[in-house]
Amino acid sequence: MIFKELEILVKRATQDAQSNLPTKKSEWSILITQSIKNIFSDRNIAILSEKLKVTTEDGNEVFKTISDEHFLRVPGNIETDDSEIDIDSDLEMAVVYDLAYQFTKDDSVLKQKHLLDKQDSIDNFVWNKFKEQYNG
Repeated sequence: MIFKELEILVKRATQDAQSNLPTKKSEWSILITQSIKNIFSDRNIAILSEKLKVTTEDGNEVFKTISDEHFLRVPGNIETDDSEIDIDSDLEMAVVYDLAYQFTKDDSVLKQKHLLDKQDSIDNFVWNKFKEQYNG
């Protein structure tokens, strides 16, 4: 998914809070990474692996350490609207809903809807990975 697509989806989901959305791409990068960590905290979907360090050609880390044994793939810096955001395609909407949840005003029905939609996206991701592993 490119950054502009993600930004549009978040803007549409947060109709009542658009003025609170970040204006700098560097802020979006931080928030997207935090969103991925939020999703991990909801469900253990990180890679179980021995310690490893994978970097891109520009030296950015591809995986972030979550615990001694778990790593998550995280997107790099966003530089333009066409920057590719490296998120597992099955988790893209979970990230959109998590960001929308963060920017929607407190105690709104819409905020609760974003939370439920995020959970549904994560559950579908977990179920699809389970099916691939055991039916593949």
